[in-house]
Amino acid sequence: MKKPLCGLLLVLLSFVGYRIASDYLEDNREFR
Repeated sequence: MKKPLCGLLLVLLSFVGYRIASDYLEDNREFR
């Protein structure tokens, strides 16, 4: 397993997850 590639993938996943969570929280705030 290539560690650099794994680290890059982890960063990308965390970034995408953060974006999704941010949008989800914003929608909830608007919905209220």
